[in-house]
Amino acid sequence: MKFALSIITTLHFVIWTSDAFLNTNLARIKSGQSTLTGLRSVDSDAVQDAITASKNFGPTSKEARVAWDIVEEIRARDNSAAFSNRESDALKNPTKNKEMYEKFLELQALGEQQRKQADAAKYVTNHIRAVKLAPPAKPSSKGTLHNPILDHALSEAKLMTK
Repeated sequence: MKFALSIITTLHFVIWTSDAFLNTNLARIKSGQSTLTGLRSVDSDAVQDAITASKNFGPTSKEARVAWDIVEEIRARDNSAAFSNRESDALKNPTKNKEMYEKFLELQALGEQQRKQADAAKYVTNHIRAVKLAPPAKPSSKGTLHNPILDHALSEAKLMTK
């Protein structure tokens, strides 16, 4: 009995949640009618509930946030724009379709340029990593580092100041 109840509950959950991903109003889509006439009333009821919760509990209250989340979920279920026939569709307008394709090719060329520059930067960094630096000079017996160029510059500076 428990097993049958769990199967029925699971099937009910799967069917109920999969409805959000299916368009149950396919006949109305083809005829051009609104696809969410049933959900519009649910949407407006949920909005009214959210407004009431915001007024009663405050706009930042947990209750108001949950109510507005419910409104958002109901509106997210609206996938009619994906199935509607719109005249502004770029694929139906050959001029816009050509413009979009040209922009896509430009974007592809820019991506290739950036890829080449990134590869060049990787090449340079790999060669820099391969360069082995000599260990630093050890201090002389006086406790300071001996640098002949620095010594020469100091002696010239002393001569100029005398």
